[in-house]
Amino acid sequence: LNGAAATNNMIITGGAGADIITGGSGDDIITGGAGQDILKGGAGNDQIIGVLDGGVLTGGAGNDRIYGGLGADRLLGGAGKDRFVWRDLAEGGDTVRDFEQGVDRLVVAGRAVGGLTSVDDSNFSSNANGVAIDANDRFLYAQDSR
Repeated sequence: LNGAAATNNMIITGGAGADIITGGSGDDIITGGAGQDILKGGAGNDQIIGVLDGGVLTGGAGNDRIYGGLGADRLLGGAGKDRFVWRDLAEGGDTVRDFEQGVDRLVVAGRAVGGLTSVDDSNFSSNANGVAIDANDRFLYAQDSR
């Protein structure tokens, strides 16, 4: 489904197969289905939501929120202040590409935070070697986000 020419806000949900869905210039909500989907936002502030079976989720030019869902997804933000979001411990194995330090954010929320009992260097990789870049690399989270 190609909605690239659309200027209004769209809500699009994929089906059981491997879908390719492209949003338009509005603030779209694009949700994948059960297949290995390719989901692309447009120029708006989109929400791109993966569901099952890892796929490729790309934000686009706006300030997007990208939810990997289950499966090992490739998450790309594009231009703008993007948020890469994990809401459950079952979500993971994702690779974030196109992350702009100081602009984009990694968001671990909901049941994903409550299930964190310990976090060490085996949980994250920050470069090609999977080694922290320096001794000051940290993953900080607050259980109370008020």
